[in-house]
Formats: sequence, C-alpha cells, structure tokens
Amino acid sequence: MLQTIIKVFRYLANLEWTERHDKECDFCDHTKLEVIITYDDLPEIMAVENHTKAGKNHWLIMPIEHIRDIENLSPAHLELLRSMDDLKHRLLNKHDPDVPPSEIHSGYHRGRWQLIWNIYYPDTISIHHLHLHVIVRPKLFKKWFKYPPWLPLMWKSDEELLREVEMLASKGK
Repeated sequence: MLQTIIKVFRYLANLEWTERHDKECDFCDHTKLEVIITYDDLPEIMAVENHTKAGKNHWLIMPIEHIRDIENLSPAHLELLRSMDDLKHRLLNKHDPDVPPSEIHSGYHRGRWQLIWNIYYPDTISIHHLHLHVIVRPKLFKKWFKYPPWLPLMWKSDEELLREVEMLASKGK
C-alpha cells in the first residue's frame, strides 16, 4: 500500500503544469512500434498493441499524421475520428466479438489546456500524438485511476469526443 501511495505522489509531483513540447514523437517513428495493425482501406490510421496492457486486450489507435492531442481537433478531423472508430470496432469484432460493451473502456487522455494566463492543466499524456485507447475487460485500478471516466479533466470517452466534433461540424465551425 505504501508503495502505491509513493508511486501516486511521484506521478502527481512530476506532472507538467506548462505546455510540454516533445522534440521527437515515438508514434511518428514507426520503427519504435512493435505490433502494427493496418487496413488497406484505412490508410490514414494504424493501431498498435499497448505494451503495458490495462486489460485483456489494449490497443492504441492513432493517425499516421501527427496531431498532438484532442484539444487540437476541429471539424476537419471528423472523418479521421470516424475511421479510428471503425478500426476500433474491427479490432473488437476480430479479437473479442462476444465481449459486451460494458466491458470495453475506450477514450483519450486529455492533452494540455490552458486554465489562466500561461498556466495549463497538468499534462497527463505520456506520448503527445493523438491516440485512442481501446481496453477490453480493463483492470479496475487502471480504469479508475489511469483512464478515469469520472475525471473529465484527464479522460474523454471516444463517443463523447466524436459527438462533440460532429456537433462542431454541423454548426460549420
């Protein structure tokens, strides 16, 4: 228990309260990725198996093009998000067709966003390249603390993000 408290304290103490700019992106350099899943009819996206699984299966679905985080999305990205959603369903149908939706946790870590002046909400993303987490039968601790549906400052479900971008697109913004 004490080890867990120490880990949580170190994590919180090392959060960055200003915008972090990575010099190079691990997801843009595909040589660093292990198992890459692609479909010829979805050339703008790919998926990888997360090396630190938070559940039975854990994939990261991402665009080939570098987009920093969900805070940088606009209506122009609507088709990209729909393609990412399509790949999510393909992976689930292929690997876990009998798992009920209640046992699938999917969404995005929130990127940095400005609170006031030059102070930002702490950046919780380890790699700043837009990526959708798809976790089948998530481990309870990871779901509630690393991928927390209860904390919208850190996590946004993929369904919610897709609805928001669709609404922006319908308003012509």
